[in-house]
Amino acid sequence: MNSTNNPAVDALISFFASELEQRRGLGDYQTMLAALWNKRKQPQLIQKQNALPYGYRSTVMPTYVRQKFGAVLLRWGATAIRGDLTAKKAHISTFIELVNELPQQTNLLEEAFDRIAFMLTEYLQARSPIITIPSASRSQQVLTAMLNQPSGGRVQQGLVYALVKTLYDEPLRTLVRTKPVFAGDRQSGQLGDVEVIDIPSGKIITAVEVKAQKLDQLTYDDVVRTHSAQDRAYLLLILVEAIKARIVSNDDSVFIIRLPDFCYTILAEIIIHKKLSAEEAIHQVLVIYNDFCDNIQKDSTLRIDS
Repeated sequence: MNSTNNPAVDALISFFASELEQRRGLGDYQTMLAALWNKRKQPQLIQKQNALPYGYRSTVMPTYVRQKFGAVLLRWGATAIRGDLTAKKAHISTFIELVNELPQQTNLLEEAFDRIAFMLTEYLQARSPIITIPSASRSQQVLTAMLNQPSGGRVQQGLVYALVKTLYDEPLRTLVRTKPVFAGDRQSGQLGDVEVIDIPSGKIITAVEVKAQKLDQLTYDDVVRTHSAQDRAYLLLILVEAIKARIVSNDDSVFIIRLPDFCYTILAEIIIHKKLSAEEAIHQVLVIYNDFCDNIQKDSTLRIDS
């Protein structure tokens, strides 16, 4: 680390570097950055060590960081941190204490903020790089890049939702809905990862389970059991990377489909039925996908920059 020739700034940067090695949640780092942002804007400001920084959920600082460094921070800040900072968040309190000790010199405060924002950007890009698709990529290349992105199924579910919504969502007739990845059925109020609803009757037409993994009999049985708790009168699609072994099934309303095959087919259907070019179709899909990242999954690091 290159010295800034100011002990207080160097101490802050060293502390933040050591905190990155702890691999804490993004919300913690963003809260620290918010405290430094406040100091950068008001050099004479002294902040309470055990309180969340003013404006920690503002979009102004994250927008600045994205525009200048390319890091995508949480849209609404650290929503999981509420109330005063407890002992579990002592590292944030220590950071705020170090921020309070910074000199009231605008140039040094700007340098401190930019260096720490850059450090966080490098950390995030190494840990969970934003998927960047060249603007000239063909639609199938975009799908392939997204399907191959390691994300614990988050990118894949968002993609399936975006494809299905683009094709089937129709005002007053059909509604396509999804839920955050890893959200429980009880918490979300829906069974399928993606559901197509007939609006007049309120009934499910199709439910889609996105399993970005190899399917085995145990997982299959668990999925079908979940959807059979009540009398099921809808089609159930299970999308998988591959099938480990032969799956025993006596239910004609359950289809097992390879995830890439499903996505390519739905994209083709969008192009045909919506009378769009491949470029227009993938653009519409990505708009919905990015909205899923921001407003449903609430993880902007999954967005597609094209």
